[in-house]
Amino acid sequence: MLKKLSLVLVVVGLAACGGVQEEKDTAATEELGSTESTLTICGTTCPGGYYPASYSCSVSSCGGSCGFGALNQVNCQPTSGAFTQCGTSCPAGWHATSYSCSVSSCGGSCGFGALNQATCQLNSGTFTQCGTSCPAGWFATSYSCSVSSCGGSCGFGALNQATCVPG
Repeated sequence: MLKKLSLVLVVVGLAACGGVQEEKDTAATEELGSTESTLTICGTTCPGGYYPASYSCSVSSCGGSCGFGALNQVNCQPTSGAFTQCGTSCPAGWHATSYSCSVSSCGGSCGFGALNQATCQLNSGTFTQCGTSCPAGWFATSYSCSVSSCGGSCGFGALNQATCVPG
């Protein structure tokens, strides 16, 4: 009896999670020539090859509660070209060209210079990125500071950008 009840609770719990909702994007990519898929999944993490474009909350799909700015669902888009994602760390192989803040897409707060989005570009050739540590395989040729692109402050010789070249 206890085993049957446990099994029923596990099945109900999995059903409440909602699973993956997949929508076909009508635009075909020029590079791959295939139709891209948008994923809306429970949780706040996207699988490899996707970035979090926005967060939301859905009790009907993912369970839980949506009070006090709770987020339990993520809209995942395929990584290609340049994209703006929630979070300031771009996926491996990509670098941040600028940071921004959007409460409507990514939640949280944008007060006091808070940043919750990054515009990410594929690592290729020579590029200027936010942050002074170039990715593995690239080396910095110069450093600079841009509050409008990378946030922070440029006072007292602060540096928040690096120009990176392949090594």
